Amino acid sequence: MEKWLHIEEFITFPKVTFYTVRFERDSEMDDMSETDKFFHKFENNLEHTRELDAMSIFLKKIGERFGAHRDLFRHERSAEALPPKIKMMARFGFFDFSETDDIKRRLYCLRLSDSVVILFNGGFKTNDDPEKCDNVRPHFRDAQIFAKRINGKLNNKDFLLSKGRLTSDDELAFRY
Repeated sequence: MEKWLHIEEFITFPKVTFYTVRFERDSEMDDMSETDKFFHKFENNLEHTRELDAMSIFLKKIGERFGAHRDLFRHERSAEALPPKIKMMARFGFFDFSETDDIKRRLYCLRLSDSVVILFNGGFKTNDDPEKCDNVRPHFRDAQIFAKRINGKLNNKDFLLSKGRLTSDDELAFRY
């Protein structure tokens, strides 16, 4: 059965508005956006605190300082993922990681411009190929579908990018 997926603002900074997606309500968990579900999964796990804090700081710095520069995202077929590779983070002056450190958490998203990003969901990546990782495979696949549908809506002019915002004459929603 198809469901509706709604796009809503997640957090706004001077240089970037981050949006998220939320499924129509079928259960208590659907009351949370996909991005809230991502952060909720790891918030009480001390093992992942450093990476989760880093992701929050990373989003804030993109939003306040850098904008959603293309190099700050990992290209993942039709979508993108955060964070970028450590070398790219170092190039932009983020975190104090060594060359061998890697952040295994992936937050899938769609970068629409330097000022508009739609965040989805993600997980802890245990394999270089997201299709072979049970933790991220469903989120990776969803991100591909979401990105294609959103880009289709933009191409058909159902959704518009205007002045650093995503808008629509109707609702910012689509069938999943």
